[in-house]
Amino acid sequence: MAKNMLLILGLVFLVGCSSNPNKAEKIDTTLVDQQELSSEQSIGLNKKEEIVFQQKIKLVEYLKNLQYEVYQLETDIYGNEDHGGIGLYGVLRNCQDRVRSTEYGGDGKVTPPIKKEILTKDEDVLVSNLLDKVQNGKIGIDEKEKIVALKEELLTERIKRFESYRESYRERKDWIEEETRKCKAQEKSLQDRN
Repeated sequence: MAKNMLLILGLVFLVGCSSNPNKAEKIDTTLVDQQELSSEQSIGLNKKEEIVFQQKIKLVEYLKNLQYEVYQLETDIYGNEDHGGIGLYGVLRNCQDRVRSTEYGGDGKVTPPIKKEILTKDEDVLVSNLLDKVQNGKIGIDEKEKIVALKEELLTERIKRFESYRESYRERKDWIEEETRKCKAQEKSLQDRN
């Protein structure tokens, strides 16, 4: 019984001591005789005196570019209602409506809309929502004596979420482009018949 208790305590200790993937650790990126290929890539000798290619990505730049790409894909797909853009989604709906029009022998009914899947709708929350929806949301005075609203989340979680958004939007964009291509071909066929 005592051995089992010691074993359980040992396992609990080991689990408690396991590394936290979100904790920053010091990484030695020094290369001897380093030659830069770009701002993020270089070649040189590591501590073992092996010739290595090293790519060092600044996560702030990666996340900024990733978020920009996701929001741009979202705009490409669904348009921007504030600026009158209909996006690929609107182009497909308009094409489907034309194909169903009585001009081409259709029933003239408006095509039921394809479900919009806006993945980022909860990303840019209003300050009033910050305290309600975000576990770590705070309002207070920062180190510069400014009143601020603060939201914190783990960087790895945000990057993974936005990478998932990007993949979903790329797939959605490809699907809408293919459906639009088919619809335009059908529309051309109907025009040729008339």
